[in-house]
This record gives sequence, structure tokens and C-alpha cells, in this order.
Amino acid sequence: MARLPLLLSLSCLGTALALVGGRALLARQPALTPATATERLEWLQHWDADPWRRREASLLLAARSKDPQAQRQWLRGQGWGPDPLAALVLKQDALAAAALGRPETSLALWRQLQRRFPGDPASADALYALGGDDPAMRRQLLQRFPAHPAALAAALAAGPEAAERRR
Repeated sequence: MARLPLLLSLSCLGTALALVGGRALLARQPALTPATATERLEWLQHWDADPWRRREASLLLAARSKDPQAQRQWLRGQGWGPDPLAALVLKQDALAAAALGRPETSLALWRQLQRRFPGDPASADALYALGGDDPAMRRQLLQRFPAHPAALAAALAAGPEAAERRR
């Protein structure tokens, strides 16, 4: 019983050292880039201990694929967290679903993107896609993201009459 405090102290110290050492090892890994080999990305996507690196590998693999079905496969489950990468995942997944002829899935993903990331630039694309039949969404797009390419496309689609009405 007298050695219990010493044992607990050593156990806590060992755990802290293991955590610090593990972080140091993770920080030393090379960054993933578009030049990273496909085989390496596939291995990392399945086996890397860091969920951020698994997601980065999935995004790079999805970007390489020309097949929307394969893109959706790589993007599946990667739209987590509050960071801008999650918004990008939702946008790319919505585009791939639309390319596969799944408009309901695509619209659900656009709505999720708009709801979760209203200030992200990818949200402008969601407003454009959702605003096809809803002029209020297109107006919101023009007000919130006036310089975004989606807003410019919406303004062109509305025609010169819409610009005159706003004056």
C-alpha cells in the first residue's frame, strides 16, 4: 500500500510521455499532396491512425477519380467536423450525386451544407443549386456572396431585368 502513490505517479508520467511522443511522431509525417502516389493514399486512407490524414487521403483520391460513383465512395463519411474541409466534402458529394442522376440525394447534401456552413464559400454553391426554383435563395446568394462565381452565374441567369428592378 505504501508504494501505491509511487506506482500511480509513474503510470501517469508514462502515459503523458507516450502521448507527447505520439504527437511528435504524428507531426513529423510528410504532408499529403496531389503528387502523393495513389497506392500510398489508399493505404493511408485505410490504415493511418490520424483521422485528419485519412480524410485528406480520401479527398485526394476523390479528386483524382473521374467516376462519380468512385468519388462518392471516397467521400463517404468524410463530411464530419466544423472545419472547411467538411464543407468541401459535402459540396463534392452533392456534385457527384447530381452527376449520377440522384437529385434527391444531391439536394439533401446541398441543404446540409447550407445548414451547417452558412458562411463558407461552398455555401454559395449550395444556394445556387437550391435556388433553381426558389428566387429567395438566389436573392440570398446575391446578397451574401456577391463576388462568388455562383452569384455571378445567378445574376446572369436572372438577366438585365432583375438588375434594373434592384436599382
